[in-house]
Amino acid sequence: MAATEGDAIDGNRRLVQFHKSIMRIVIMDKLAKLSLFERVYNWIGSDSTDGVDALIKTFYQFAGSIENHPNSLQSVRFGNQEPGKAGGGVTMEMLVLDDRNVLAILFVNISKWPDSHEKNEMKNIALGFLKRLLSSFNSMFTDILYGSGNENFRKEVKRIANDASHNRPSAAKDQRSMMDENFKSFLGGTENSPKDLKALEHLIFGTSGGESSEERKGSEAVVKAEDVALET
Repeated sequence: MAATEGDAIDGNRRLVQFHKSIMRIVIMDKLAKLSLFERVYNWIGSDSTDGVDALIKTFYQFAGSIENHPNSLQSVRFGNQEPGKAGGGVTMEMLVLDDRNVLAILFVNISKWPDSHEKNEMKNIALGFLKRLLSSFNSMFTDILYGSGNENFRKEVKRIANDASHNRPSAAKDQRSMMDENFKSFLGGTENSPKDLKALEHLIFGTSGGESSEERKGSEAVVKAEDVALET
């Protein structure tokens, strides 16, 4: 029994650590490489949507140039600190999961992850989160993404992506309008609102053992002292 309780505490500690490490969430059109939805939590540097889209495109272009698979990318690690080493830098990892027409992309600060012997568990948590995120998004917006009448939406995405590639001033505004009109209601609807944070927690914790909200709070309290060491 004691071992089982210890395993549960360790599992919840890792979930809490993962939650703290989330920097940015992006749902992107797979073909156009254009963001459809985003949430920004602890991003470093400019947080413009078009700038992040350009960063992601660059990663895909580089991956394609060395692997001959331009649409195949699972993760990219970048930053100025080696994981597990002390210092003021940050090491980020971009994790990607694709399905049909969209990409689910997660930027995490792996400097906040535990030592290397637990890295695989943290990576599994991140991938499980991406799977639930992608499934939830596809389910909520099936008609827009895959419905028989989505031709106008596809044309709009293609047009905005083309405008962005030619640095046309209207592209950023048109992209934001498209995102808000079609996908703003995902998660809690308003960035960093109580509903938004609750929806995020549900994707992280809700299917990871079936414990209730109160039980999870109790587990988080147990590991609170350990979490303090993760703060930067």
